[in-house]
Amino acid sequence: MAFDFPASPTPGTSFTPAGGKPYVWDGVAWRLSGAGITTSVIIADTPPVGVVHGTLWWEADTGNTFIYYDDGDSKQWVQFNVSSLPENAVTKTAEPYNRVVNGTIWFNQEALASTTTSGTHFCDQWVLGTAGAGTYTAARVTSPTPNGSPCRARLTITAADAVLDAADLLQLYQKIEGVRLAGFNWGTASAKPVVVRFGFRGPAGTYSMLLSDETSTRTYCANFTISAGQANIDTEQVFAVPGDTSGTYSTGSVPQLVFHLGLAGGTTYQGPLGWSSGNYVVGVGASNARAMSGAIFELFDVGIYLDPEATGRPPKFQQPDYASELAACQRYWQKFDGLVMSGYNAAGQPLYFGHEFGVSFRSGPAISFNTVAYSNGSGIVISGAPNTAAFKSAYTVTAAGNSSVTYGYIANARM
Repeated sequence: MAFDFPASPTPGTSFTPAGGKPYVWDGVAWRLSGAGITTSVIIADTPPVGVVHGTLWWEADTGNTFIYYDDGDSKQWVQFNVSSLPENAVTKTAEPYNRVVNGTIWFNQEALASTTTSGTHFCDQWVLGTAGAGTYTAARVTSPTPNGSPCRARLTITAADAVLDAADLLQLYQKIEGVRLAGFNWGTASAKPVVVRFGFRGPAGTYSMLLSDETSTRTYCANFTISAGQANIDTEQVFAVPGDTSGTYSTGSVPQLVFHLGLAGGTTYQGPLGWSSGNYVVGVGASNARAMSGAIFELFDVGIYLDPEATGRPPKFQQPDYASELAACQRYWQKFDGLVMSGYNAAGQPLYFGHEFGVSFRSGPAISFNTVAYSNGSGIVISGAPNTAAFKSAYTVTAAGNSSVTYGYIANARM
């Protein structure tokens, strides 16, 4: 059944088709009106179910608008596109700026194949954390995510530990610099909430997402469950986290917030859900992933977003700009190869050279030289403490005359 609605209506125009229900034009679309009429606007990628006649659906991935039509004989979604949704139908989200560095697990400047050592990075910013028996391998792997990111983190249980001692733990984590927390106001009465979102793939079980201050005196624990039907397939996990009104958080160039993917923890590291004072790796009730011999866990597309209006919704996923995200990683670690210093001096005298970093560090980095080879020289060293932008090095001339050294170096200001 089709209705001939009045042409060029003005807001408030009413229309009741023969044998139909009353409608009113609100300036954007015809809507059902009258006593007892209840409609809603739903924003989703797929058709909503269990709705009533007159419900509006805005298809988020196409921008098309539909109305649910029930004339007593048939029920269907009927498309009618409008220029924009009414203001009260707009879905607000958290802010788009991601406070996590290398959240897409894209960058691995060291080109590490993997790590099995607790406390070491397996790619830029991401660290494996273990304590106790069993063996575990963490690596960045090339495997596209549902959002189109090319890489993800993968943790493999290579030798299981079925019984957890009190101080056992297993996690992947990242420390976040204080300058990236601007606007959080954490540690004050006006602390703002955040939304945490990440992709996860693993066996069925209950696992944990945690945020903590860098000193691990304040921790927020939240559990999430992977059902049998979700086992070993990509899932998206979203958490609305209230701001921490306690604790101390700086916005300086030091670590201030830690994101944890908690996979196992003994009683020492099992914390209550929500904010509490303590150092935890999992929430109470989490599974022991360490017992799952051969199991593989994957983490990808990690984001922490300020949510000042407490929407509880993450922003639409956005791939980071490659150059900007690489520079963000280089604020903590850089490598230089194939460099040459040369000059003329008397025997036993030093030659000095200045080095500027490609990206300024958060603090003066530690410098380590590698692949060093001399011609009439020896003893390359750092001359004076490096600052955030540069450092000076020197080596000693062996015999009077020309000399040179080829070398590479790593500058490390990781947290």
